[in-house]
Amino acid sequence: MVGYFCGRMVSMVLVGRAVDMFNFKPVFMVCLSIGIIASILYTAAPIFIFASGFDGRGLVVTLARVLLGTASSVSLAAMSYVATHIPKSRRTGFLGRLMGFQRATLPLGPVFNIGLSAIPPWHVGALKLTKLNMTGLLTASFNTIGLILILVVFREPKTRPQLSSSSSSSSSSSGSGSGSGSGAGA
Repeated sequence: MVGYFCGRMVSMVLVGRAVDMFNFKPVFMVCLSIGIIASILYTAAPIFIFASGFDGRGLVVTLARVLLGTASSVSLAAMSYVATHIPKSRRTGFLGRLMGFQRATLPLGPVFNIGLSAIPPWHVGALKLTKLNMTGLLTASFNTIGLILILVVFREPKTRPQLSSSSSSSSSSSGSGSGSGSGAGA
């Protein structure tokens, strides 16, 4: 769990900065792609015993957990999208549904594990799929579906609404006033 939280802490700062500098669609796609890679690594971790005899399974699982934490920052990008593009009168409802959906999916992991434990282990080449690593395959599938939906269905608005800059949005920056989020200092 430490790897997951470390990945999430670092990536939340990066994703927060990315949604200020870029459109949302590429940020969503990067987060979901990282999630797919992490889930595949997690699934394939049992085969990472190297020719030298080094058992890399624990290292691969840790790396996968860090990457899964990184990918989970897609929720921050989604909240930023709602805060930026949804009218203020409807924003609370959208954020409530988004957070409700996230919280509703938390118990699904254990439920899926119970269901997966009923499936006997099976092999794909050298990889033995068990209830322990089949969840990674399931997560990769869900992230792939999400990525396809973002690619096909999601339409980024042509312009980003200007947020009120009452306190310090560009007081000490370059002073260009364009609001484009060029990120020259990043």
